[in-house]
Amino acid sequence: MYAALYPEKVKNLITLATPGDFSLDDGLLSLWTKRMNVDSLVDTFGNAPSMMINGAFALRSPIT
Repeated sequence: MYAALYPEKVKNLITLATPGDFSLDDGLLSLWTKRMNVDSLVDTFGNAPSMMINGAFALRSPIT
């Protein structure tokens, strides 16, 4: 969030989760993200809400 709010103060950003290649996956999360309107999400929230991101990771879990 800090990097999004103050991009002039952040030179590099290292994340703790690696991006996934959803083009090879047909799981629930992959299907959901392929049909998501990202422009609408950004227009509505600016950044993805934390509850949405947590829910997305839960969709990848085989044990729920």
